[in-house]
Amino acid sequence: MCLSAAYLAAGAASSAGEGAPADPPATEIRYLSGTGYGDEVRWDFKLDSRTGRRAGVWSRLPVPSQWQQEGFGSYEYGHDDRKAGDIGHYRHRFQVPESWAGRRIELVFDGVMTDTSVQIDGQQVGPVHQGGFYRFLYDVTGFVAAGAEHQLEVSVRQKSKSWSVEAAERDADYWVFGGIYRPVWLRALPAASIDHVAVDARHGGSLLARVRTVGAPESARVRAQVLAMDGGPVAELAAVPVESGEVLDADLGPDARSTEVRGTVDDVRSWSAETPHLYRLRLELIDGADVLHRHEETIGFRTVEWRTGADGDRGFFVNGRRVLLRGVNRHAFWPASGRTVNRALDRRDVRLMKEMQLNAVRASHYPPDVSFLEACDEMGLYVIDELAGWHDAYGTRVGRRLVREMVERDVNHPSIVLWANGNEDGWNAKLDKEFARYDPQGRLVMHPRGLLEPIDSAHYPTWQEWVHGLDLDDPRRREGKDPDGELHIATEALHGLFDGGAGAGLEEFWGRLRSSPRGVGLFLWAFTDEAVERTDLGRALDTDGNHAPDGVLGPYREPSGSVVALQQVFSPVGLVDVDTLDSGGVELTLENRFDHLNFSDVELRSSWRRHDGGETRAGGAEPLPSASPGERVTLTFEPPAELPAETATLHVEGVARGWTVFERVFPLVPPRLGERDGLGDLRVEEGETTVTLLAGAETGLEISRDLSTVALLAEGRRISLGAPRVTEDAQCGLPGPESSKSGESQPPAEIELLVDAAGASALVSGAGCLERYIWTVRPNGRVELAWRVLGGPAAPLLGVVLEASPEVVASMEWIGEGPSRQWGNRLHGTWGRYSKRAADDPGLRWAHEPKFRGYHRAGLVSLGLDAGESVGDAASEGGELVLELDPDQLFFGLFAPRFPEDSKTAVAVVHSPDGLAFLHRLPPIGSKQNGAAELSPPAPTGDPVSYSGRVVFSLVDGAMDFPP
Repeated sequence: MCLSAAYLAAGAASSAGEGAPADPPATEIRYLSGTGYGDEVRWDFKLDSRTGRRAGVWSRLPVPSQWQQEGFGSYEYGHDDRKAGDIGHYRHRFQVPESWAGRRIELVFDGVMTDTSVQIDGQQVGPVHQGGFYRFLYDVTGFVAAGAEHQLEVSVRQKSKSWSVEAAERDADYWVFGGIYRPVWLRALPAASIDHVAVDARHGGSLLARVRTVGAPESARVRAQVLAMDGGPVAELAAVPVESGEVLDADLGPDARSTEVRGTVDDVRSWSAETPHLYRLRLELIDGADVLHRHEETIGFRTVEWRTGADGDRGFFVNGRRVLLRGVNRHAFWPASGRTVNRALDRRDVRLMKEMQLNAVRASHYPPDVSFLEACDEMGLYVIDELAGWHDAYGTRVGRRLVREMVERDVNHPSIVLWANGNEDGWNAKLDKEFARYDPQGRLVMHPRGLLEPIDSAHYPTWQEWVHGLDLDDPRRREGKDPDGELHIATEALHGLFDGGAGAGLEEFWGRLRSSPRGVGLFLWAFTDEAVERTDLGRALDTDGNHAPDGVLGPYREPSGSVVALQQVFSPVGLVDVDTLDSGGVELTLENRFDHLNFSDVELRSSWRRHDGGETRAGGAEPLPSASPGERVTLTFEPPAELPAETATLHVEGVARGWTVFERVFPLVPPRLGERDGLGDLRVEEGETTVTLLAGAETGLEISRDLSTVALLAEGRRISLGAPRVTEDAQCGLPGPESSKSGESQPPAEIELLVDAAGASALVSGAGCLERYIWTVRPNGRVELAWRVLGGPAAPLLGVVLEASPEVVASMEWIGEGPSRQWGNRLHGTWGRYSKRAADDPGLRWAHEPKFRGYHRAGLVSLGLDAGESVGDAASEGGELVLELDPDQLFFGLFAPRFPEDSKTAVAVVHSPDGLAFLHRLPPIGSKQNGAAELSPPAPTGDPVSYSGRVVFSLVDGAMDFPP
């Protein structure tokens, strides 16, 4: 049987005042537990366990909860070969309201892990339920009495006695728990009642409601009314007699009947992820003038189609328009409570997905809480609702019952557009047709990572596999299958791990999908790192090594480096081109990548700001010009005349239906240091082992004659660094020992020195990949390094490194792109002013992404230095070192990023030696399943190319000062 979310309105039906007509009888509920994490009711509890904590003693346990998170039992990951057979015993006393006399009373469990046996006053109320992710109920009318108090006893076996339930649900790649982890309640229905409703509401306004009644008299009818969400009437459908249609739930008895209500609603507002319009469907069981029972459902009018016609009529369609699914996989999980969540957490997750420009979510690998589906309905996300089955399937007998429980609970959510029968070989094909028995919409059933016509589903495709899967004419497609009859989707893609995965190669993968008539969408793995607070380890976070730190977000929903990539790649306001005008303005070409909305539904807001955070001027807010999906518009933004010429950035934000759908910052004037007065005469001092370039008495640069070190000098401060070296992966292809990984260039015979009014310089000519470099000390004391390097087109990274000690740098502030570090296949960032501290870096812990080391596109960088040892045993006295770069040509690398030993493919080639890197090309990063080279188009070929670069160092005054 099904209990609609509409029944979860707290309390009983209100009583009418004297002389007023009574409210129609409605379903009433009374919680025996709390409603979720943070709202629990304590029951008596005892754990039977040989090895688990706090076993054998009755105590008090919050319900709902996972008992491991309350200090009982032991922790198990699904991959563990041996799992404990712990059994939890619950007791709870409850009272049935006197007003429930004569009603049918049911005891409802929303989710229990795993085998559940229930008694009331010592009597078994029904068979043991097996399946940990499903709502189930017992008719307890004959076991309770109105006004009486009763003892509820529930025994929960963590390890199922059903081999197929254990294999499908618990031998899996996620944490497994025990306990009553979702709410428990009583519900009371009139003796003659509407037991269940399944709705098919189409975007043209047609409506079918399949209504199941229990105890209805022969003369009864069902009438229906469609209401707005505020209760206002929209349409009334003709009442129909209760018929003796097929009832699929044999447990209901002989007085259960099924009938259908049909009608059409004019001028309906359709539901989609972009336009999530909802209605209330009110159904009443009537007999003459009497209303025997009133039932309400929240519905949305929408039509879902999977078309396999010619180009332009192929793909996934919602309300007649093709839709590409920008999705993510999500487990119901919170570190403190395991799979016990609550309405607020569910709604927060949906908001975060919408903010990342996602329009779809796969409820992997089991059906989620109802409150999550309600949030998807209300805020707009397409949902794949999945029957559990990680790599193994349910047996047919138990699977049929669980399909029924899943579909009957979830059938009326307009957000659900697909049913998934298990995952990665964890499907039982005999269950495929079971879904349609309970779903009048006939939604498609799919096999994730399998082929079930018309959907061909892939997991973790490489770039080449992705191209082949999306190509209609590729000869390597499956033999015997007509490619015109298949649609392609990746239900798991770009497997996040540590700092790799979710955004790595996303722009290329998504662009290829958008250009393919076979493409349906892709779902990133995964939404969050699944790290549990271990109550046996002082609530330390545990991801079971590299098994579960897979998220775009951290365990507490902290953003990772891939968030900005999702926001920019998936934005429905596509940025096609940017031109900077001679007037200082910007011209943007935007493409409408919405599925249903016109650009006129987007309000565009702009503002002009300075790099130093000073004066800000609003540029206005107005709707975008009208453009239908697929069309483009060009906009010009001119800075206000009263703003100074050095106005630095243009901020543009687009808002549609309350959501930010586009947000970009365009740097117009690169950040530059303010001018400084000259410090004195320029000169060169040559020693036996060093050459010193000076401006004034003590500001400048010292170079060792063997070119092993340099030292920046200013006002008694000294910062020692290694001499410039090309990155070891330049692949410049020169003959001799420098042929592929150059390391150091050949030492020159001499250093060429030059002093003129512009500066004191030392030119070093190399014979390897680092063709030449020149140090120059300017009259104002700033030091410049300019260079020319030779690099192969396939080199994973290319640039110059100054070796330095990581212990010296305590903080970094930069004006450039952030907030997270960037990679060659994840260059996305937002221009701004950012900072980070070494002390805040979590290191190589799986549960938190390290952020201090890494690469950024930057114009100005300020490094906070601690006093300490540096290269060459020279001491750093602390202070600040400011670097000025050209952000259009160079990236700055603050020490080489590191990876845990078991990151395997989720790594990148990083610069060597360690230190400060100035790079023309950033290295790409891999994912958990694919190395970096597998996530991109083939590397280019050709002859090495020369690149030139320049960076300015400043120790004078130390701060990022700007022109006045």
